[in-house]
Parts: sequence; structure tokens; C-alpha cells
Amino acid sequence: MPLQAPIFILCNARSGSTLLRKLLDSHEDIGAPAETNIGRSIRASAEFVNSLLGSACFSNESLRLRSELDARLDSFLIDHSKVRFCDKSLSNIEDAELLKYVWPEAKFICLHRHAMDFSYSIVEACPWGLVGYGIEPYISLSPGNAPLAALRYWGDRTLAMLGFERAHPESCMRVRYEDLVLETRPTLRRIERFLSLETDSLDADRLTIGVNDPGRGDHKIRYTSGINADSVGVGRHVPITAAPPDVLGSINKVLRDLNYRVVESQWYSVTATDGADVRVGKVHSS
Repeated sequence: MPLQAPIFILCNARSGSTLLRKLLDSHEDIGAPAETNIGRSIRASAEFVNSLLGSACFSNESLRLRSELDARLDSFLIDHSKVRFCDKSLSNIEDAELLKYVWPEAKFICLHRHAMDFSYSIVEACPWGLVGYGIEPYISLSPGNAPLAALRYWGDRTLAMLGFERAHPESCMRVRYEDLVLETRPTLRRIERFLSLETDSLDADRLTIGVNDPGRGDHKIRYTSGINADSVGVGRHVPITAAPPDVLGSINKVLRDLNYRVVESQWYSVTATDGADVRVGKVHSS
């Protein structure tokens, strides 16, 4: 079968992208390997061509590069009896426009998670100091304040993701991690419609996790037995005093755009009273 429109997941670290990848990979037609950094490779090739031959040659180079990449992706898909490629590399946010240029027909799932839950999760994942995930540049801005570094990282990358969504609404779908784990079935139905898949072809019961999964991605998936929402709302343990008012104001503006609870003085008591759900709109209205 011909290679179908590829799927790219745009996401921050610690946002459920490995879970989403595994859900998509469980579909009989979709092959979703661990992070390939395919966009980063294309960018490196583009920079080489621009330096050597000039930017005017990039258009022809991109066509040649696409043909070469399609052949490699096709080999991967044939080996795994699939027909559609999916990638969830963290670098996809920086390379989204390039991926869209090379594959105009591609579909982009923009996966979001509440800023405070993200901050808690990434600090928990790096107990001996924040490293990896591309967060290093933010650490130097606030040495000794890991939650603030995480929030700045989240803010910049999420704004880039929202900008891409606005620029290409026909190619993008927004999914929140909380919707994926709290309302899995309706969220999967939305994804099926966006990707033009048959209804009920994405089934959480077919999810294969807790098995060897080599390559880049969340190592915790190997020790997970199923979908659970235990990590929703953990951000209530992050002190809001970790972020100065200007950063918190910027974060709250983005949270409103994503239909999340904003972070204010009643953050702790509200989440404690109303449960761990940090969403405002539920999946059927998001």
C-alpha cells in the first residue's frame, strides 16, 4: 500500500507522549517507533545544503530528501506490517514547520499537560538535578530553582506549539494528557476522526505496555500495567512561590488558552476540594 500521511506528535517532555505513541502503535496500520529526531536530521541536511549551495537550492533538495526518507520509512513500515508512520520526538516542536514543508499532508497531534503537573513530573524524573529534555538552558536562568526552570521551559515550548496550531489549524489537533487518561475512549474517538481512521480502531485494551521498548522515551512505560490517572493533579505540590508574578502571569495566560485551571492563591485548596482534575473544559468541549 502507498505510504499514508505521516503523523507527528508535538509535545513537551513528561506529557504522556510515550503513552500516546504506544496507543497509536497498537493500531494495525500505524507504526510508531521510539524517538527518531527525524526533523532534526532534516534540518541538519538543510543547513548543509544552504551553506554549500545556497538557500535557493533547498526546495529541490527537500524533494530529493523526501523521496529518500519515504523509501526508508516505507522499509520500516513493511518490516512491521504497517502503512502509516508516526513520530513523537521532543525536537518536533522546533522542527514542526520543516516537517510540514517536507510533508504538507502530515497530521500533527499537539499534546499538552498542565504546567504545574509538568513541573512536578520533570523534577521528580531528575532527582539529582535537571538534565536532558532540552531543559539545560533554563537551569542557568534560575540556579537552585528547578520548578521555575521547568515552568519557563514549558511556557516557551507550549507557546511555540500554540503558534504552530494557529498557523496550520487544518493539520493540527489538540489533545490534553488529562483527557487521554481521564476520558480515554472519547479522546481516542476524536483522534480517529482527525486521522481518518475507522471508528473504534484505536482501543486501549490492545495497548501493549510493560514490555521491552528500546530507544528514547519514558522508561517508566516498561513498568506500567495500564492507563491510570494517578499523576493528574500532582502539580498542587509545587509551591507557587517558586515562580515570580511575571512568569506566573504568562503561564496562566497559556493555561486559560488550553482550558486549564489557572495557578493562583487558592491553587492548593481548589484542587484539594475539587479533586485532582486540573481541567476546566472536559474532552467533549475541548
